[in-house]
Amino acid sequence: MEKALELYEDEYGQWRTFYELWRFSFLDEDGNNAKKYADKLVRLQPEYPQSYIAYLATFEKGKSIKSMKAKLMELLPNFSPPMIRNFHSWIREDQANRIIKSLRKHIL
Repeated sequence: MEKALELYEDEYGQWRTFYELWRFSFLDEDGNNAKKYADKLVRLQPEYPQSYIAYLATFEKGKSIKSMKAKLMELLPNFSPPMIRNFHSWIREDQANRIIKSLRKHIL
């Protein structure tokens, strides 16, 4: 992991590395690492909806869930379909479905 982070001096590169680490941990059902990486994503890039999607997909309960949902809803109108398609073109459909299924627990 450290070698991957050393490749990038910029914040986006580090965020992208942590996003990949989150994704692999989440999909491998490694909850502890997924939570650690989700926290880092929100801290590194609080303006990226993907940071909040990762956080909400990973965490089930907690004081921060309500604020994370609110921030995600605030950011989504500025996130255009081409941005979504470009960023997530490397996520397979089955992986996307697992993330979506995990997010459903927060729908009231």
